[in-house]
Amino acid sequence: MEPTEAARNTRQEFLQAALDLFNKKGYDRTTIKDIIDAVGVSKGAFYHYFDCKEDIVTAIAREYSSRAIGIIKEVAQREDLNALEKINLVFQLVNQFKQERSHQRERIKGVFAEDGNLKMERKLFNQLKSQALRYFEEIVEGGIKEGLFTKTNQKEMAEFLLLTINNLNRSIEDLTREMTKEGEEYSSQELARALEERLGFYEEAFARILGLKEGEIHLKESYMERFLS
Repeated sequence: MEPTEAARNTRQEFLQAALDLFNKKGYDRTTIKDIIDAVGVSKGAFYHYFDCKEDIVTAIAREYSSRAIGIIKEVAQREDLNALEKINLVFQLVNQFKQERSHQRERIKGVFAEDGNLKMERKLFNQLKSQALRYFEEIVEGGIKEGLFTKTNQKEMAEFLLLTINNLNRSIEDLTREMTKEGEEYSSQELARALEERLGFYEEAFARILGLKEGEIHLKESYMERFLS
């Protein structure tokens, strides 16, 4: 049975209240009672949706990530694009999504930044990776059949791409954070050059991994739009 609109709204109220409290008080110092009081419902209402505090963190992150995975799924299943076009469109659309939801993303990351939540973050990443992997496999399989990508083990290639994309995202986020933190005197032009250089490296790396020509993978425009705007 599908949940009613009222039930969906109540669940969303819990998620929003919890995220607000986690950012205000910290995950460890926020209690389930704090969340219940913020929503203004009974204790039983909380346990109708969640078993524990960790469940609500996982639900917050999954809701955000499921939308990004939905973008990948939609692109992977398009029949009007070849595999190369799909790869480039995934980079473009996921970066647009992250830019539009940057405030929410930063708040969620803030919860996982606490030392005690690192294992939970890793567990969640592995679960989400397994969901995204199937769509990347579809894209890689299509690219091999189309003669665009190097013929190889598609599952291993898809997993390698996902891990490399994760590394790319962390690398760009770390670079941007380092060059824009208080006390650093980097100009916007210097940041742009540093981003362009790093993204150029990854464009070349992805092209070599997939057996493509230089310049066929497009990262710079969408990443620089996201991090410089």
